[in-house]
Amino acid sequence: MNKKLDYLIVFLVSFITYLWSMAPTIWWGDTGDLITSAYVLGVPHPTGYPTYVLLAKIFTFLPIGDIAFRVNLMSVFFGALTILFVYICTLLLTKKKVAGYIAAFSLTFSAIFWSQALIAEVYVLSAFFLVFSFYFLLRWRENGEKKYLYLLGLFFGIGLGVHRSLALFIPAILVYLGLYSKQIKWKNLIIAFLLLLLGLSVYAYLPLASMNDPLQDWGNPANLDNFIWLVQGKQYTERYFKLDGFFQRVANSFNFLISQFIVLGFSLVGIYYFIKKDWKFLLFGLTGVGFNFLFAGFYDIPDLMVYYIPTFIIFSIFIGSGIEFLLDEFFRGKFKKVLGIAIIFLVVLSGFLLYYPGVSLRNDYSAREFGERALNIVDKDALLFTKSDVVFIFWYLQNVEGLRRDVVVINQVMLPMDWYRNLLSRINPGVIIDSDIDKVLNMNKDKRSIYYADVNYSQMSYKELSKKSPVKI
Repeated sequence: MNKKLDYLIVFLVSFITYLWSMAPTIWWGDTGDLITSAYVLGVPHPTGYPTYVLLAKIFTFLPIGDIAFRVNLMSVFFGALTILFVYICTLLLTKKKVAGYIAAFSLTFSAIFWSQALIAEVYVLSAFFLVFSFYFLLRWRENGEKKYLYLLGLFFGIGLGVHRSLALFIPAILVYLGLYSKQIKWKNLIIAFLLLLLGLSVYAYLPLASMNDPLQDWGNPANLDNFIWLVQGKQYTERYFKLDGFFQRVANSFNFLISQFIVLGFSLVGIYYFIKKDWKFLLFGLTGVGFNFLFAGFYDIPDLMVYYIPTFIIFSIFIGSGIEFLLDEFFRGKFKKVLGIAIIFLVVLSGFLLYYPGVSLRNDYSAREFGERALNIVDKDALLFTKSDVVFIFWYLQNVEGLRRDVVVINQVMLPMDWYRNLLSRINPGVIIDSDIDKVLNMNKDKRSIYYADVNYSQMSYKELSKKSPVKI
């Protein structure tokens, strides 16, 4: 089969799968924050994600659907592109198309990666830059051409502007480069590092955007102190290096891995294959996985599972390589070819049937319905308080779609932050803002109606949450 046709098949299978099951509009969680920041060219929550914001801005110009739909479509596109490069990287490693197809489709239909390819989130785009970096690394290994080393540095730096967890693979990359040190010239390595810094310069977007006083300006990184606070994620430092629960989180990481792949057992065969054929890549992959597990073990957050996507990528390559190894060892001729194709179809069909019902967000408007219901119920010029990330839904509906901009939405958990109070005061000059919520209530209650709207994700389904109305105080 023509190589380009293989590429097209891999891309289209994943793209159509993700498009079919994509969220049609705004979703829960951080999506409203990221979409709004892209639309108004503002600054989202730490660490600012400048590469994501700038690429998402491009997608907001697509002439289809609402703005949320367009940015969700970006995840679909880069999700499919990630799958394509998993196929290409596996092909470079094994020279076997069946291995490439199985690796690619194992990741396509893994539940966590699939779920992130349906919404406006940073993790799929981060995965793309990681696999893209793998590609340049493997191409450089083949022939030592310096251009691939330069491209590795540049795109890895740009990728760090999506999510800094990409840095967890720096030790693995350094180990891999060290194993091929004879084909490296210091001059080329220095240029690659400088290009990495050039890629990192995307973070200059954050202070430049903040200086324009956008509607979304998390942390107001217009000065050096605020910039450092934002990009270091100091708001979340209490969650870093948590020893309590470390072993439980590490144990959970294995559960996440097991739950993603129907054919995970073949990854052990893949590891054996790389021990025999390419121990250097095995060392690279396991070093990356090791740092991934170590970081996730020390990081105490509820959505920890998405941080294992780099590990899922490595293991998808192990799975494809392992199955191909068994086919080569035990089968020959036409039967081997037919069996390989059958396994590919089995991976696709079983993954789709098993995970689609729980992953698909097709026709799910629950977040939009919740936000629209709340904003349309409250009185004119009301104050609407909340404590959770549903504030992002309101930000999107108000600042992107222009719905009920007279309503002043306040996240009371964020009131102690100077930048947030300053932002509220700038956008809503007629409202008295203070770090003490009781003062805010008392000083505004004679002029404005006051409501409270929040959700408890653990107690209600999204469909039930969509029907929840704000409470008048």
